[in-house]
Amino acid sequence: MKVLLIGMLGHSGSIYGAKTPYELVGIARGCTEENPAPLQKNAADRGIPYFDDPVAAMDALRPDAAVINTVYAYNGKLAIEALNRGIHVYCEKPVATEPARLAQVEEAASKSDALLFAMLTARFESHFYTAKKLIDAGTIGKLRIMTGQKSYKLGTRPDFYADRALYGGTIPWVAIHSLDQLLWLSGEGFESVSAYHSSLDNGDNGTMERTCVMNMRLTGDILAASTADFLRPEKAPTHGDDRIRVAGLNGVIEVRGGEVYLTDAEHDGLTPLPKEEPEQIFDCFLRLCADPEARKDPLYRDISAIEATRLGLALRDSADANR
Repeated sequence: MKVLLIGMLGHSGSIYGAKTPYELVGIARGCTEENPAPLQKNAADRGIPYFDDPVAAMDALRPDAAVINTVYAYNGKLAIEALNRGIHVYCEKPVATEPARLAQVEEAASKSDALLFAMLTARFESHFYTAKKLIDAGTIGKLRIMTGQKSYKLGTRPDFYADRALYGGTIPWVAIHSLDQLLWLSGEGFESVSAYHSSLDNGDNGTMERTCVMNMRLTGDILAASTADFLRPEKAPTHGDDRIRVAGLNGVIEVRGGEVYLTDAEHDGLTPLPKEEPEQIFDCFLRLCADPEARKDPLYRDISAIEATRLGLALRDSADANR
């Protein structure tokens, strides 16, 4: 499998350490707003070509797959270029930062035999994967309410975070992991949403929202809520604090601190459960590229993040319009 890397601004590091063999054949800058120096160094260190133009790189190298991870507003456009060429896409989320572009990405993916696979890294963390297995096994019965949390350290953010047109918003960028968990764990879609977000005290990061609160009614009349923020203390032991609580008629599953807890007739909700280990995310991408039938497994429902992106954009727009 020949792979082209386009940009290095998010989860592109998840391609390293895969057990499945592949060949990194080139590195390209995704847009003029991206600093080329780290990309050029990466290419030079590996002895592979560097390109300033990502589309030219696709045409020159004819890769089997493209890893698209540039300034977020450009991910959708580049995904379309790749899909139209029959190139598999491993794309940073959100796969689009505007509804019109998302519709174009969805159409391109539907017309292409190539795979669109988003960097939904949380699905491939053992604690969330274990929660999914337990819920699908009916451990807590019929689901009724769900809550999620994403909290990050603010740190020093690249300049484009300060520009909504390039960043896309904290809900579709940060909260999307939690939103995807709500949809993935429940197996449901969404019907109505409302949200608030604030850029107050955001460390001089322009329009970047630092705090977000989201409410949703999912199909099946499941009520859901999530929060996202850049308020994780700098001295905290981990960069993120990601949590999920799913309550059903027969019990409650909680994911917190990288552990899974079950409260029901036989479990006290205080003792961590044994965790199952999923495959590494890029191994999964490479496997699904080679095996179209495997993509039909319900475990990989919306692995393209089309619906999760649609939900994130709906919530962001609700918060913008205060309705």
